[in-house]
Amino acid sequence: MELKEGFIICSDSFKEKILRETHSIQNYIFLTPSEFKKRITFRLKKSAVFKLMKHYGFSYSISQEYEKALERIEDKTYNHPKLDSIVSVYRYLKQENLVEEDPLFLIRLRQFPVTFIDPEHSKEYEALHRLTASYTEVYEVEPVKSSYVPVVYEFKTALEECLYVMNQVKELLRLGISLNHIYLANCDEDYIFLFRRLGKAFGIPIQFDAYKNISSAEIVQQFLKMCEIEDSFSKIIQGLDSNNALFSVLIDILNEYELEKESPKECLDFLKAILKKRRFPQKKYEQAVCLVKDTMLFSEEDYVFYVGCNLGSTPRTFKEDGFLNDKDLALLGQTTSLEQNELAYQRVKKWFLSTPHLTITYKLFNHKEMVLPAPLLEDLGMKPLMDVAISYGYAQQEDELRLVGLYDLYLKYGQWHKDLEAYGIGTASYKSFNHSYKPIEASILKDHFDKKPLRLAYSNVKLYFACPFSYYADRILGLNEFKPQMAARMGTFAHAVLEDSYAPDFNFDTSASKHQKENALDGKDAFFFQQMVKVLRNLIEFNQEHERNSQLNQFQQETHIEVTKEDYTFEGYIDKLMYTIENGEVYAAIVDYKTGADIVSLDNIEDGFHLQLPSYMYLLSKYEAFKGLKLHIIGIYLQKVNIVIFDTKSDIEVQMSKKFMLEGYSVANPTLLKKLDPTYEKSTYIKSLGMGKDGFLRYSKIFLEHQQDEIISMVDQLLDQASDHIHKGEFKIAPKKINEKNVSCMFCKYKDLCFYEYEDLVELTYKPFGKAGEQNGMD
Repeated sequence: MELKEGFIICSDSFKEKILRETHSIQNYIFLTPSEFKKRITFRLKKSAVFKLMKHYGFSYSISQEYEKALERIEDKTYNHPKLDSIVSVYRYLKQENLVEEDPLFLIRLRQFPVTFIDPEHSKEYEALHRLTASYTEVYEVEPVKSSYVPVVYEFKTALEECLYVMNQVKELLRLGISLNHIYLANCDEDYIFLFRRLGKAFGIPIQFDAYKNISSAEIVQQFLKMCEIEDSFSKIIQGLDSNNALFSVLIDILNEYELEKESPKECLDFLKAILKKRRFPQKKYEQAVCLVKDTMLFSEEDYVFYVGCNLGSTPRTFKEDGFLNDKDLALLGQTTSLEQNELAYQRVKKWFLSTPHLTITYKLFNHKEMVLPAPLLEDLGMKPLMDVAISYGYAQQEDELRLVGLYDLYLKYGQWHKDLEAYGIGTASYKSFNHSYKPIEASILKDHFDKKPLRLAYSNVKLYFACPFSYYADRILGLNEFKPQMAARMGTFAHAVLEDSYAPDFNFDTSASKHQKENALDGKDAFFFQQMVKVLRNLIEFNQEHERNSQLNQFQQETHIEVTKEDYTFEGYIDKLMYTIENGEVYAAIVDYKTGADIVSLDNIEDGFHLQLPSYMYLLSKYEAFKGLKLHIIGIYLQKVNIVIFDTKSDIEVQMSKKFMLEGYSVANPTLLKKLDPTYEKSTYIKSLGMGKDGFLRYSKIFLEHQQDEIISMVDQLLDQASDHIHKGEFKIAPKKINEKNVSCMFCKYKDLCFYEYEDLVELTYKPFGKAGEQNGMD
């Protein structure tokens, strides 16, 4: 196809076709019709949609509707409420310098002709044509009038349509036709889903548009979560992994929409909408079957398969469902939905008769519902070929699926099919299912960890040891979609106030008010946050009372510790570190605030269970500030920070104090314990701690001094083991069973994915912690 050099106004699909087929250097400037219209008139800055949301309180979708409507109006008074409201929005955007005009483009336009490829002769196009003609020469390339007669095939289902098309593509390739001259047209989401599957089964590359949005990626979830709690985007960016491939995408979004100085929390709804539209890059093939819109121009070298030629999709129907209705459009002198439908009908009709090597297919059933062929086929006198046989021998997997399906119908309903007699089911699997994890190729894993080195924290190590497959689903596949919940916000609120409480100028009311505003989203939140305020006020008083009597009089909050090894990094945050340094020795206790329920136990730690508190011991042993000093860990504890219902018959303060007591394990050394808690013999500070005349009481949760190093060494080995197995791609479905109880699947988010069987369960021996204490005369 010979085109004049200059501006070529066409679809992206046609642009790709021309670029593939043009071997000499041509001075072509490609623009879509929408892009061209914006360049010749005006375009809105990307930040305009957010400014509309912020200024008018619009939702993202309403702001988009206004943007679309702005393209259809002029800056004048219409004496029409809706149209004048749109004009006022336009004037606001212009006042804010969000409307861009391009006078340099108009100068350049005078230097080159403009060629419209297969334009749709709507009122909008005719107006654009006249405007363009006032600047330069205008040409049109339309389908050549001819009387091609496409072949039409009828099938029962979309799957049969797609199987037939793929068989025909295979035949074309056998005849030497290039993949770049084979096209699939009119594919909706159902057809695209089928062609994705069949493309792999037939070994045929098909160039699909990018379809998976990035909002489920771990760094994006982290970004959105931080938007809820941080007060500036600069802080958020500093907290993200700059080596992540999506880091630059997030930076680009902030720059494109000019959000750098905005409040992250105010931008959250907007960012969620934008990120849902951003796609992971799609692989580009040099040679591939292409998906196109149904009215693109083709040549004699091209072969086109038009699928789903059914009522409602051929032609695509337009409804009066936009911001501007048909009366508004008529008032503006623009094409109404009725006129648009007539244009679409005539356009497809002309295209059917001017496209060489066109094959049309339609289905009779869509998800068990009967559907009708497009009336256009009958209007053109096109008779379909029915009962078309779909050949075997092009894709073994699909052949076996078809034959097994026919065999299933025979067994259930006695429906015998001639294909069963001709082919049988051979070696095809029937009524068999292999649910087991299929290992990832070593090269893919290596590439993954080269780009994103392994970082471990307690939460994902816990996942791995509970069941490797849950780690795979959560961290490798990234199925842990971020869902901001009130419980998480309340936890953030509580941690922030407790951290502030150790500042020298701490004021409870000021701190609570500030962090509540940052985390409570609505009135419902506010009620529960007020209950938490009461809890925190009493908890801080409880802590201060006991800490005044403790010799561990130095405090650190949110202490971040990283341990970097050859193949991985392990990191964690210690909520509160209480310590003192005497004669070159560190005496320390670790406290982790916990909003919610958690089991305080060290049972089965050698199997990777209950590693939270031991992992803090491990991190503290690697703390750079204590390097070279002998470390005595006096205790590892959780402190519950929850709203509770009290028994009004008993003293509320006594009940509350019991709820605030530290829960965890203490060193079995009275001299050391006294430094932390002078009341340790009948502790009012640490739950499950007390002494009798014969030593520690049986219910006391204790560890021996020499066990400190043993626990730290055990954590070190378990982390190395987890890293080694993760790098090797060992993600088997292997939930653990202890004392006849499946401890891995109870709260697993991914149990509906794995279909585990009884044989997959790994039975572990119950290994209670602390029996060594009894052998040392402790009771």
